[in-house]
Amino acid sequence: MSVKKITYFLFIVLIALLFSCTPQKSYEVKSFFFDGVPHYTDGVIIKSTDTTVQRTTEEIRRSRGVFVSYHPPYEERKCFDCHQQKNVSGSNLDLCISCHKNFNEGNTFKHGPVEGGFCVTCHDPHKSGNIKLLKITGQDLCYSCHLQEDILANTIHNTIAQQDCIECHDPHGGNNLNYMQTDSCFKCHDDFIEDSKFIHGPVSGGNCNLCHESHSSLNKNLLVKNGNNLCLHCHDKEDIYQSVSHINEQHKDCINCHNPHAENRQFLLNKNY
Repeated sequence: MSVKKITYFLFIVLIALLFSCTPQKSYEVKSFFFDGVPHYTDGVIIKSTDTTVQRTTEEIRRSRGVFVSYHPPYEERKCFDCHQQKNVSGSNLDLCISCHKNFNEGNTFKHGPVEGGFCVTCHDPHKSGNIKLLKITGQDLCYSCHLQEDILANTIHNTIAQQDCIECHDPHGGNNLNYMQTDSCFKCHDDFIEDSKFIHGPVSGGNCNLCHESHSSLNKNLLVKNGNNLCLHCHDKEDIYQSVSHINEQHKDCINCHNPHAENRQFLLNKNY
């Protein structure tokens, strides 16, 4: 067979492959011979990295009952953005924060994997069937490191059922002990803000942990400290006892007269005042 006939035969085979196979196979064949072929992903041809197109693509995936989240460099096949001259094994803090927020900044308490830069402990660096590129979701993700029996041993967790841990805890860290989310306590406890005119500062800010332990304490009501020692941890003792109203009240508990959460009277004065 002549070279001309062989070339013609191969051309016919190529055309047949391009137009008779599935879109996925067609993409694979085209991309083997040509550059710049629109990427085919999960039944959706992505023709642009424009954010509008990306959102439309995600909507189509969801409508078809398929959800896959992609790390943009992986989806755009920019592998060397992460792999070239980068150590992608072990801690990747410098690599990840070159594009993403550094959750260690401004946080008093830091989640171990975040502080160490082991982002891939929870997130897949390429693609995932879960939002935020999470490897797994819900309590299963947390239990991959934390012992379930230890978590459930805390009485406060007795009723969490299948509630997601991040409803109460920030997975990256925060300024509250145990990474408690602001206002997380109000998911179970009364919100003192709704019915009161004057609100104690920590309560107003949702920082219940300034006065209460979140899980266990040797003190009543899970208090961090007992009696007036708790109040004087923030309020200046000299300023308090110089007040005319307090001169003869130094041996009484502050909460005899003041509501520690909220009241409709100024200075949080309660009905016993």
